[in-house]
Amino acid sequence: MSELQKIFKQTALGERPTGVEWFDAVRHQAVLRWGEMELPDTKTEEYRRFDLKGVMSGVTCRAEGDCSQFEPLDMEGEQVRTVNGRVVDTEYSILSKTQISEFDSLTGNVASAVLNMALAEDAVVVCVARGESRKVVLDSRFAGEKGALAVSRVLVVVEEGASLELSDVCRTEGEVIALRCREIIVGRGANVKIADIVENPEGTVIDHRYTSQAEDSTTRALFGDVSHGASRTNIVTLLNGAHAEAVCDGVYVATHGTRDVCLDVQHLIGECQSSELIKGIASERGRGSFAGRIYVAQDSQKTDASLLNRNIVLGTEAKIYTKPTLEIYADDVKCSHGATVGQLDPEAVYYMRQRGLSKQAAERLQLLGFAAEVVERFGGQAAERIAAAVEQKLQTL
Repeated sequence: MSELQKIFKQTALGERPTGVEWFDAVRHQAVLRWGEMELPDTKTEEYRRFDLKGVMSGVTCRAEGDCSQFEPLDMEGEQVRTVNGRVVDTEYSILSKTQISEFDSLTGNVASAVLNMALAEDAVVVCVARGESRKVVLDSRFAGEKGALAVSRVLVVVEEGASLELSDVCRTEGEVIALRCREIIVGRGANVKIADIVENPEGTVIDHRYTSQAEDSTTRALFGDVSHGASRTNIVTLLNGAHAEAVCDGVYVATHGTRDVCLDVQHLIGECQSSELIKGIASERGRGSFAGRIYVAQDSQKTDASLLNRNIVLGTEAKIYTKPTLEIYADDVKCSHGATVGQLDPEAVYYMRQRGLSKQAAERLQLLGFAAEVVERFGGQAAERIAAAVEQKLQTL
């Protein structure tokens, strides 16, 4: 029996209860669902570039590392700190809440998300009341030895007409494995900005974000991944109400390990809009992978959707794979998708060198300009942090 199976068996037998009856019941239901599943391996199409089963087979224990060495985040907003998935600020902990019907409502039958629910021992809950406006910063800290598993879960509910600016900064120490899952439920006419920043020097981050939008709601999302370890990012957006609009942009820099991004935008009703722009930079032995889908359900007329993935590869050993797709079951739609994988523009580098820049500085400046388009579309303090992290990362190329 693997260590992951032992950890799971402890949960299934109720040896690590949270003491909150309704939450433990939800965990138990996830245990039962997990009994009918197994983690995908590289033979599964959408996991060909990221060996999820192999990563999880390397689990040796639960993460119990010390996260006190992390510097506080210099960002404006309500600060919510978690340590290896456990909520430090108890007012945001699910263990202090009465039963929440929306919890675990979006994850469906994704094996790793179900495993996350089964093993979660706490969760962050952020509820924005009708008409309210809030700014929240999640300080997500993970630390542990090689093979240590940390499980983190977040629920965000934004009620009708409310607005939320949510920044989630994920930092790791050591070769910890962070299994994260966030559910974001956006009410009618609500407005949400979501920024995800992944800064893991050595660890592995497996990230799920599920968003459900009601009519007339808007979401604008940005992720920046400048980690040194490996990461898998799953983003699912469900447009459930007419006139909902979703924008999701992202940028990653891969010098080592794998950056694997899977994006799924589902237009489940007509007259909705979505736009996605994902950019990747790979150098040295870095690997990047993008799989994106726009799904338009039957009779979801007047859909307007676009998906674009642009990439730059430096050197001969770096690789980037891309696969954008459209799946459309309506005839009155405006949908587009595209992908490019290229190298730096030698003419632009030559032009900058003629004005006194070194070759290295000229190449770095071009890469910064490539990433800036994504970051500047989002704006704000989170975008500034991503831009600074990308610039720092590019200094090492």
